[in-house]
Amino acid sequence: MKTAICFAMILLLALSLQAQSPARMSYQSVIRDAGNNLVSNHAIGIRISVLQGSASGAVVFSEIFNPNPQTNSNGLVSIEMGSGIPITGSFASIDWTAGPYFIKTETDPTGGTNYTITGTSQILSVPFALHATTADSLTGNLHETDPIFGSSTAFGIDGTDTAHWNDAFSWGNHAAAGYVFETRTLTINGVSQDLSANRSWSLGTVTSIATNNGITGGTITSTGTIGLTGQALALHNVSSNGFFVRTGLGTVSSRNIVGGTGIIVSNGSGVSGDPTISAKTYQVGDFVFGGIVFWVDESGQHGLICTKSDQSTSIRWSAGTYGTTNAKGDGVYAGRMNTAIIISAQVAIGDDGASNASKTCNNLQITESGVTYGDWYLPSKYELNLMFLNKTIIDSTATLKGGSAFATALYITSTESSASEVWFQSFNTGAQTVYSKDNIFGNYHMRAVRAF
Repeated sequence: MKTAICFAMILLLALSLQAQSPARMSYQSVIRDAGNNLVSNHAIGIRISVLQGSASGAVVFSEIFNPNPQTNSNGLVSIEMGSGIPITGSFASIDWTAGPYFIKTETDPTGGTNYTITGTSQILSVPFALHATTADSLTGNLHETDPIFGSSTAFGIDGTDTAHWNDAFSWGNHAAAGYVFETRTLTINGVSQDLSANRSWSLGTVTSIATNNGITGGTITSTGTIGLTGQALALHNVSSNGFFVRTGLGTVSSRNIVGGTGIIVSNGSGVSGDPTISAKTYQVGDFVFGGIVFWVDESGQHGLICTKSDQSTSIRWSAGTYGTTNAKGDGVYAGRMNTAIIISAQVAIGDDGASNASKTCNNLQITESGVTYGDWYLPSKYELNLMFLNKTIIDSTATLKGGSAFATALYITSTESSASEVWFQSFNTGAQTVYSKDNIFGNYHMRAVRAF
């Protein structure tokens, strides 16, 4: 019996979307036979189903294809879901808001309907354009439910208000037309004038100004400025939100500038000196964003962080079945893509459900200073070596923050070497070498990383 290994699945929204026409999704898979050989330039039988709720949920849509899809010289088959012969349901009628949904593929590499290969994977992100089609079903009035908007002045504006604004706009110059409805007085040289009745007069040289609504003026100085008294402007400390706000009655009470998250204030506080505001930078050994910095880029604002303790002292790389995942990436940030590829490929190769290195990193959540970080991944061999080169500094910070130092043991990477082997690094000698994906020595250590 022939079998096939699908180690790459790509779901893409169809590039052309027309009004009232059904959306489609592209599906690609590499087909191999029982000998792990590519099934190249060959017609294959395939049935696609969309399951609702779980991997064994109800079939809301299924289809087959005639003529059969054809693999290319690399064993890659490409089809458009929604373009085949429907067996159950309609692709266009799937309610993508009622997920989760799973895609089940059944394959006959000989081109018939004897489907010997079955795989099921969850659709973790519904294409935006498919979700957007639900707007076609909206009817009636749409009501704004944003609580911030609901408490604002704009929430009460209706058609009557806009009609009044249009009328007022047609009046032209309001001051000349006499549309001043409330009393506003201005005192010049001790003589008060009602602005609603008089709009121009001559009282000679102005020596002082006072108002009765909001700001009390003072005597005009020899330099021509107005000395304000009473309700003058007061500034609050500039905090992380970056705003100046008036604190109440009185004179200017404070103008301190305080740096917030990611901001540094130097050369003064605003009360004195010549303050400079700049972006905060980081260095190896800093404890921020859930872990310990072990590499920063040229800007000093971004880099890589490792956890303050190992996630395991005895863990395997495989998911129970050997097979090539193509997680060959190496370098800065490469481990993030490697981890995603490993998890996806192991579903097709064979996942026994037990824990492994990539899955453990992907599921990891660490909370520091009230913030939870959940985007950890298994480091590439290059990233792991950066940790080894800075392990003295990392160990010092880890111990200070309640963590633990690196062990003099083998640490696992996300960089694959072959179908059965992966790269490791000794944190005793620093040497990097390949070993089995299974935890044959019983001491494979692991420490997760994340980018910031």
